[in-house]
Amino acid sequence: MKRFILFLILFLSSLNLKGISISATPNPGAVGQNITFEISAQFDWRVFTCPIQINFGDSSNWYEAGVCTTTPCNLTINHTYSTPGWYTASAQSNCPSTPPLPPDPAFTSVTINCPPLSITSPSSLPDGYLNQSYSFQIQKSGGFEPFTFSLIGGNLPEGISLSSDGMISGIPTTIGKYNFTVNLKDSCPTGSQNTSQNFSLNITATCNPISFTSPSNLPDGNLNQAYNYQIQTSGGLAPLTFSIKGGSLPNGLNLSSQGLISGIPTMPKIFNFLVNVKDSCPIGAQSTEKEFSIKVNC
Repeated sequence: MKRFILFLILFLSSLNLKGISISATPNPGAVGQNITFEISAQFDWRVFTCPIQINFGDSSNWYEAGVCTTTPCNLTINHTYSTPGWYTASAQSNCPSTPPLPPDPAFTSVTINCPPLSITSPSSLPDGYLNQSYSFQIQKSGGFEPFTFSLIGGNLPEGISLSSDGMISGIPTTIGKYNFTVNLKDSCPTGSQNTSQNFSLNITATCNPISFTSPSNLPDGNLNQAYNYQIQTSGGLAPLTFSIKGGSLPNGLNLSSQGLISGIPTMPKIFNFLVNVKDSCPIGAQSTEKEFSIKVNC
């Protein structure tokens, strides 16, 4: 019995770890991606029970990767990193031998990159309207904050600007279709990422209904004396065009395309006439008509 115990002690004391290695795939990986660690260990003798521990490098915790019962011993374990950066993963033995085996750790470096950076907003942005407040937040995915947006090509509508946080805002003062290119840059610690996208923004006019505000009975005129009156309107989009659609102005007076009635009346009488006004709304010109009268006194 004593011989058996002595033999067992000598046998256990000869259980030496010849070597251990660790590798990671894929490497580099990305945040949220499954990283597979492969550990290989070799011993001088057959090992009945020898746990292998692993530290992934993103905390101080050691985890059991598996238990070796043969030599060579190959183990596989997966891990997901939540933060980009450079990590050192290590593996070591934890054999319950007498005397204890030294852990003899092995190391591998793991690079975890940021998720791919992309702009997810559509290329055609929502329409804006002339002289009305506009705002649109460009959307993104992936990357690592803080982010910086910038205009690298084309032109935004006058009155509209792009902030560094991706907000397009302002009050457009011109109509038309505008094409421009936006660049997005992140702050990934393993290497900043850049991406860009072309956008188009259409600014149209909000054309309020056009109407006459001048009264039907215009100021009287006097025979052979200069007369001037500007017909007043509201709404619509300039420039406006005025014209006579029926009846007649007093002799000697005329109506300009800008709506000014002027001249020197040469006949005393009440004159009735129909005026049309047309605007320049780009989404559909508007027009309206109204009857007016001018009395020319002697």
